[in-house]
Amino acid sequence: PQVDALGNVWLGTYGTRKFYYADGHTGQILKTVDVSSVNHTSYGALMDAQGILWSSGHDKNHVLRLNPSDDSFSVVPLGHFVYGIGLDRDNHLFASGWTDAKLSRINVLTGQKEWTRNGFDQARGVTVTDEGDVWVANSSLNTVTRWSNDGMVKATISAGPQPVGVAVDAGGEGWVRDLGDEYLRRINPASDSID
Repeated sequence: PQVDALGNVWLGTYGTRKFYYADGHTGQILKTVDVSSVNHTSYGALMDAQGILWSSGHDKNHVLRLNPSDDSFSVVPLGHFVYGIGLDRDNHLFASGWTDAKLSRINVLTGQKEWTRNGFDQARGVTVTDEGDVWVANSSLNTVTRWSNDGMVKATISAGPQPVGVAVDAGGEGWVRDLGDEYLRRINPASDSID
């Protein structure tokens, strides 16, 4: 789900290939957008600064771009599995490739893929710091990779068993959630280590 500026919620469905736009207070469905014509199976969503909804396509190897102002949509083919997505402050969307071990960057203003880099096995969750660093959880390697905004590896951080989700807090510290245990770990960005 993704909440928009009006406080309403976009909900994407994997199996039925639809997005529902629901009132954030009542839950009433205000409209439905069927994206089955582009075979999109929503696996996560984000809204950029222009109000465009972006969604991970999972095993369909693309991201979806949906414009809520007119419900138009298209896909950006990436050539790899798309698991996690994250936005920076400079109009870039980053997409991890899970089993395809890739990381791609898309320009959200043009809707074009700018690059794809070979990444790390089972790259899942993605988040971006205020400075533009991209953090990706790598489940099979038990690490979080810190990438520069232009796709260079800056650090690889040991993160516990099977990390799947990452986030950055207001203080710039990273957080990682592991599938293999019950812990949430904090990453110190100054030392690139769990503190």
